[in-house]
Amino acid sequence: MTKWGSMDIYNYFAEQLNCYESDLRTNKRLCWDESIIRSIPEDQFSLENWNAFLSYVFSEQLAFSSVDQAKSFLIENKVQQPV
Repeated sequence: MTKWGSMDIYNYFAEQLNCYESDLRTNKRLCWDESIIRSIPEDQFSLENWNAFLSYVFSEQLAFSSVDQAKSFLIENKVQQPV
């Protein structure tokens, strides 16, 4: 069993970002942390879970060919970059 047990990807991010699951999609001010995203083991959540999760977060159908690609997309599009 992994560190987060049977927690799904939605619960995982909601807990890590200290928000409600709905905030993952609707809260534009949510501070996504790159280190949290990068620290998730490749086998923690399936590619199918990542694709469904990111489709939910971005409100559009997304499909990636690897977990690493999905993580990179999330980092590039949600992590606040220094100005």
